[in-house]
Formats: sequence, structure tokens, C-alpha cells
Amino acid sequence: MELHYPTLALVLWTASLVAGAVMAMVWRINHHERGPALWAASSLVVAFSFVPLWFETDLISGLILVNNVASTVAVLLLLEGILRFKGVGNEYRRLPWYGVYVVTLASLLYLTLSLDNHQLRYLFLDANLSGLLLLTAFFLVRGVDDRLERLIYGGTAAVFLLLAAAVFYRWTQAATGVIGPDDRVNPASGWIIFASIPWILGWTYGLAMAANLRAQRTIEDMAQHDPLTGLSNRRLLADAMERMAERSSPGSGAPGQGFGVVALDVNGFKEINDHYGHAFGDAALVKLAELLLRGLRPEDKVIRLGGDEFVLLLHGVTDRADLEQLCGRVLKVLEMPVSVKGHVVRFSVSLGTSLCPDDSTDAERLLALADQRMYANKTGKTSESAVWCAAPADC
Repeated sequence: MELHYPTLALVLWTASLVAGAVMAMVWRINHHERGPALWAASSLVVAFSFVPLWFETDLISGLILVNNVASTVAVLLLLEGILRFKGVGNEYRRLPWYGVYVVTLASLLYLTLSLDNHQLRYLFLDANLSGLLLLTAFFLVRGVDDRLERLIYGGTAAVFLLLAAAVFYRWTQAATGVIGPDDRVNPASGWIIFASIPWILGWTYGLAMAANLRAQRTIEDMAQHDPLTGLSNRRLLADAMERMAERSSPGSGAPGQGFGVVALDVNGFKEINDHYGHAFGDAALVKLAELLLRGLRPEDKVIRLGGDEFVLLLHGVTDRADLEQLCGRVLKVLEMPVSVKGHVVRFSVSLGTSLCPDDSTDAERLLALADQRMYANKTGKTSESAVWCAAPADC
């Protein structure tokens, strides 16, 4: 197969620059994400690595070394970007090893070029490149549980495996002696060049889709969760109660799917905010959220409506005795004083409950009943939440 390397180099160079532009936009749109900046840098290095092909048979040792080292650095940048994007390990510990790795590889390649032994160079280079490509494919699919993410990461990993197969094929040619010491450019390289086109397009759009999917889910998560405590918010409450009420309605075919709704309000929280400031009040609410989660079962939910108002959704509650028992567990946890920003805080709360389907199967009605009973409970409360210094020296 006769290849016109300058033309192929121009095609690959152009594709790499387009990939770089796409990754640069992904980086700027998702500037808070770790990884896309390295993917953009990798595209530019890939483009640079194809420049020596413009010289076709006039390749000199220096240009070959540039091409070989740039190919390795480009894949390393992709790998490190994927590791950072997926939060794998500590990049600061990896950086020195990357430096040692590249310097060692460049030295070995320089030695083979000095010996004018291209067979040995392919043995070093292709073993290195195929290993890096396989490692990148592995980390792409590692720890992916979501179905859509598996599709995106799996498709992206496939193009890395494709290029790894082409590189490994050339390694086998060198290992079996088909590629001799004097083979500077050989037919096996054509397969790598052709495989590079779907590789560039595949990882570019695959990683762009991965970044876009994460951004979309982050926005959805922010819309459904309270930014201060990380708890579910009013929007998720409405959806959850609707689903739970449907399962509890007559004729749903799901017996024992009742649930309890608990409206909770902190007594005297306004005074805490006024006296100690909003920063302290926010820290107290975060601590309260932790206590509520500790007092409930894993299947139950805690929702922050706003301010010091919370709603608890208690799954699988079939009678009021169970409901009261779970509320008692929550109150017991809240009785324990806790430390907040150098002070000791004890929370006093008012509770109101409703039970589905006994009280109603309508979500709004259940919430309204729990709210009314909570305010009735609050009017009879005499204790307020208390704050005092952890030690006299702190006062």
C-alpha cells in the first residue's frame, strides 16, 4: 500500500487542530473541571507529532525522535486528563514519575537512532505506546456504573483499543524480523496512520460528551439539592412524595408501601442567627442536617425546605406507632449537645407528622397536615435551642 505521507500528515494535522479547538471550548465551558485542559494540550501535541511526516523519506533522526516522543507525551496527557477528570489518585505524586518516564523513553529512542537500528526503536516505542493506550482504555471504563456513561466511555475506550491494535501489529512485525534495522518507514506504519483518524475523532467527541453529561447532571443535582447542607430540596420533595403516594394509593398493587411525613422546625433559631451571626447559623444548620441523617434509616430522606424548616420522609411506615418510634429516634439524637465553631449547641425542635395512606394519599395534603401539626406542637413548646461556650477561655 503506497502512502503519500505529506498528504496524510496534513489530514491528521488538521483533524488534531480541530480536536484541539473542540477541547479548548470544552475546557472553557467546564473550566472548573480537571482534565479538559490537558485534553486540549494533547490535541496540539498530536498535531505537532504529525509534522515530521511532511518530510516523507527525507526523515532525519531528529524529526523521528520528535515524532516518537510527541506521540508518547500526547497519550500521557490524555491519560492524565482522564485520571483527573475521574478523580483517580493524586496528580502531584504522578508528575515526577511522568518526567522520569519520558526522559528514559527519549534516551532509549535516541540510543536506537544513534545505532541506526529502527527495528529496535519500534520494539521500544510500540511496546510503550500500546501499553499506554491500553492503560488509558482501562481507566476510561473503570468504575463506571451508569448505563449512559458506560456507552460513552466504552465507545471512547474502543478507539484507544483500535489504535493499540495497530501499534501492536507493527511491534509484532519488528519482533518477528519483518521490519529490519534499516526500515525507517514501513507498510505497518500505514495502519497506525489510518487508525489515528478514528482515534482522534473518537476520543475528542467521546470525552466532549462525557464532560457535557457531567455538566448536565451537575446542573440537575444543583436544582434538586440544597447548596448549604447538600440535602434534597423542595423540588425533589414534590417528586419523591408523588411517587411514594402513587405506590400507596388503593389499587397500586403494592401493599405495605405506606410512608410517614414529618415536618420539623428548629425552636429559637432566629435568636441564634441574630446573636451569633449568619455564618454560625449556617454551620449550625449543617450540623443539624448531619444529626438528622444519623437519626434516620438509610432508606429515609431528609429535605430542607429553607431556613430552619426540614421535612423527613420515612419509608415503609404502616402505622402511627412506627411513625412515633422513628420520630423518637430523631429526638434522641438531637438531645445530644454538639460542637459548632467552638461552641456547644443543643437543638430543640418541633415536629408534626402525617401518615399515608391513613391521613391521605395526596402529597400536598400530607405535607399540609404535617405542617399544621408541627405548628400546633410548636405553640406548646417552652424550650429553645441553646448555645454556650465550649470552655470559659473561649468566651
